[in-house]
Amino acid sequence: MLGEISNTGRFDQHLILCDGVVESSSAEMPDNINRYLLLTVDTAVVANRKSVLAFANLCGILIVGFIVQPKVYEWKGTKVKLRKGTLQIPTKYQAPGDLGKLLFDRANDVAKVEFSDRQRRKQADRFEKNVDRLKGSETARAWELDFRLLRPLDG
Repeated sequence: MLGEISNTGRFDQHLILCDGVVESSSAEMPDNINRYLLLTVDTAVVANRKSVLAFANLCGILIVGFIVQPKVYEWKGTKVKLRKGTLQIPTKYQAPGDLGKLLFDRANDVAKVEFSDRQRRKQADRFEKNVDRLKGSETARAWELDFRLLRPLDG
């Protein structure tokens, strides 16, 4: 990475630029999936019997670094190359269904976080002071995308 090696060997890095979920046929889609994907910073090391990975969601930039990756062929259009490449939205990616399950599980975990009364008061005060900044913000867009997933517009 300092110009000393030409590739990452078997330790693949994958990057997905997420612009929000606009439709899904999954009954297990969390109600807060867009707020999770677009507004949350979250990291985890995930392991099962077949794979080990480090995962980061950086407000819509998903980074997956594999330590052990059994199904390389399931990932298309996401691999980070050391010497060349471009980033663009929108684009099509292919990732295994396990990634969706990981994202759903993480979004559900975030939704369970409880705030103290003091934290809720601070949030309400901050919201009231900045309500005019909400329009057109990424926060408002994430909420709108989640709402549309729950209640698709007719026609």
